[in-house]
Amino acid sequence: LTRGLNTAAFRLGPRPGDQGGHEAAVSACHGQFLEFMRRHPPEALCELCCSTALRLPPQEVQEWLRDPEDLMQGPSSHTELRTAAEECIRALSQAPLDLPLVE
Repeated sequence: LTRGLNTAAFRLGPRPGDQGGHEAAVSACHGQFLEFMRRHPPEALCELCCSTALRLPPQEVQEWLRDPEDLMQGPSSHTELRTAAEECIRALSQAPLDLPLVE
């Protein structure tokens, strides 16, 4: 998802200078991307990323509560899942998806 959001051709569509097969491929991918975004708006994807990244097993929370100074940023702050979710949320903020995600 993050890769698709970070691909300018998917987000923005064909650009001046695109020719032939490249333009057709970009148009097709852009159309699919727009259809996906219509069915899954940025705020829903942001909510999905946040709820997934912030989900913690009770054991991790209990360990952190016993020694909060061990992990100053909180439990699971440096996991691959948390990092991937943060990258996805940043990708959701790029044009033309740069409307406010939270009001």
